[in-house]
Amino acid sequence: MKVRQLLENKASQYLYEDYYNSYKNELVNIMKNLKRNNKKIVLWGFGKKGKAFLDTVNKDVNLVDVIVDINPKLTGKKYKKFEIKEYSMLSKGNDYIVFIVNGIFFSDNVMHLKKIDFKGEVYDLDDIIRNRVCAEEIINNIYFRKATDIDYDKLHSSLLIILKEIDRVCKKNNIKYFFEGGTALGAIRHGGFIPWDDDADIGMLRDDFEKFRQIAKRDLDERFFFQTARRKSDYYNLFDQVGIINSSYTTEDQLHLNMFHGIHVDIFAYDYFSENDQESKSRYLKLIKYVQKLHLKKRKSFVNKKNVLKRVIINYKYYFMKLVPFKVLINKINKIQISKDGNKNEIGCWFMERGVVKSFNYNDIFPIINKKFEDVELPVPNNYHKYLTKVYGDYMELPPEELRTVRNRIVDISFDRRLSNEIEKGEKLL
Repeated sequence: MKVRQLLENKASQYLYEDYYNSYKNELVNIMKNLKRNNKKIVLWGFGKKGKAFLDTVNKDVNLVDVIVDINPKLTGKKYKKFEIKEYSMLSKGNDYIVFIVNGIFFSDNVMHLKKIDFKGEVYDLDDIIRNRVCAEEIINNIYFRKATDIDYDKLHSSLLIILKEIDRVCKKNNIKYFFEGGTALGAIRHGGFIPWDDDADIGMLRDDFEKFRQIAKRDLDERFFFQTARRKSDYYNLFDQVGIINSSYTTEDQLHLNMFHGIHVDIFAYDYFSENDQESKSRYLKLIKYVQKLHLKKRKSFVNKKNVLKRVIINYKYYFMKLVPFKVLINKINKIQISKDGNKNEIGCWFMERGVVKSFNYNDIFPIINKKFEDVELPVPNNYHKYLTKVYGDYMELPPEELRTVRNRIVDISFDRRLSNEIEKGEKLL
């Protein structure tokens, strides 16, 4: 156990040490200035990046006072002098300044903080490093989180093309689906896409989800790809995707993976379970454990290091998981997700919200109804008010302007060509 823990800590340190050390002095300067007037520095995120930050930037100067995370499995765990706290503890005081480690989750985490009425300052650590934000900008209140430059009109036009194709295929095969998450919110609040949203999500009951998997490659037009987790691809998510082959919308952490990188719509399976059932919560914790193993098996970290030993240590879990057959993992995951004895009155998607089991009354989703979405009518949950209120609270209220941005760091965008790396490898995926 000690050897494994040592390897895990070193892997985190080696993967991100260059990243944090490249801006260590200024990060120290920023946090020292913010700690004046008896403020406490909170680090949100105890994954690989969180550990690496503690082992590099925080190693000698002890800037961090508290570590929080949304993952219930991490709460109470100890690392060096810290015990990981549940983020809701931040509601107890106004002397906290939060640094969110992973910029991908910045907007989501800020919304969680808003729900607990947190009044303190919140910063995106990734954004500060990548944009070389200095202490003076933060102290003088002239720092603003940088938005990714995206042509939203073109992106939304592409996503609408995909949605119409999915709708055509579903109608042809009598498959029911509905908008979920931000796409459902966009339909009701904006009559189409949320102006700053960069994706689209739909949900299907498990039987329809599996049926769509069977007919997708046969019935989708040749312009589109269908992507699902399988043995020969690096795609690692348990939700599927339909996208445009000759396009690119690529995040930094996926650039090197052997998978489709085009503009796409995510398709989520809904299963029968209840958030109020302790057995469902236990299943969720088991599910997270196996999903993490699937990610480790599929996602080899890109490492730009000459030191061979460091490269091996960074990806030691990836190499270890090569010993576990893909089919064994998927079968275990499916066995946990799909229960024939589940509460038939409630349905939910296991991966709707990080760290939370959330379900909906079946009759609040079905029968689905159509609502205007851009220039067409497409399906939303039957009781969309109850659904959206549960997901977003006061869903008609617009978020603060600084949060009206994409959460992913997009490094390659194109509306008429594939990623060059995908052209080399992607033919194997068709």
